[in-house]
Amino acid sequence: MLSKALRIGIALLVAAVVYLLSQTQTVQVVVAARDLAPGQVISEGDVTLQAMPENLAPEDALTSIESVLGQTLAVPRSAGDVIRQAHLGPWQFDLNPDERAMAIQVDDASGVAGVLKPGDKVGVVALIDDQTFVQAILARFPVEEAGEAQTPLVSGDYAKVVIEGLRVLYVSPEFQALQETGSEDPLLGSIGSMKSKEGAVVVAVPAEPVNVVYEFQTFGAENVTMPVNPVELLAALQMSDGARLSLFLVPPNAEVSIRTSGFFVPAMVVFPQPSEQAEESK
Repeated sequence: MLSKALRIGIALLVAAVVYLLSQTQTVQVVVAARDLAPGQVISEGDVTLQAMPENLAPEDALTSIESVLGQTLAVPRSAGDVIRQAHLGPWQFDLNPDERAMAIQVDDASGVAGVLKPGDKVGVVALIDDQTFVQAILARFPVEEAGEAQTPLVSGDYAKVVIEGLRVLYVSPEFQALQETGSEDPLLGSIGSMKSKEGAVVVAVPAEPVNVVYEFQTFGAENVTMPVNPVELLAALQMSDGARLSLFLVPPNAEVSIRTSGFFVPAMVVFPQPSEQAEESK
């Protein structure tokens, strides 16, 4: 049995907590009434109002249901999660007059694991499979009547850096890598545990032609420069069944650009060559 003094102490403590809670100012904020997916156009049944301490409410928390009706949700929200202004679209991209916005479909391997954020600079590597590369060679260099190709035919999966310095405008929310791994707080939500392995990255692409340089001087030949419109280049590569794109992060203080002739996977296979000493001993 609890002593009379202990019971009185507990009652006083409970009364103090109740009093303090009653003195805390609250505000009605919009929260998800059910689990909502990104891209959802919000209707009345999707959201509700919930009271929360005013000092805990996000600065951009919305306080009326009317303010969110018809808006598009840009991030996933679980039931009870606060709906903030930052969670709503559509997105307005900050494009220069000589830029165009393009979306590149990526996964963890080709999208830098989702750590990209707006404002980052990225480069693009084109990855072309063996069959597609051979078809491209034959298309550009037709077989002569004698049956011999006009150029030596090399094969193998091929990679080439095609452009650098593209500014990231947007990363699809479900693909973003977050530091949080999920929160038990229903007001903060648990988006960290919902990261998708695939997503889209929107980049600002120059509207004017750029030069794709093939560095052949290393092999004793002249470089080849191919002017190409990057909007068309990236669109064509994404459409091709035998090609895909991979992004890499470019540091803001980068002083050099990657200039190569491209890389063939079979070039990784090498064999030992006889040394000069071995030749002399024969």
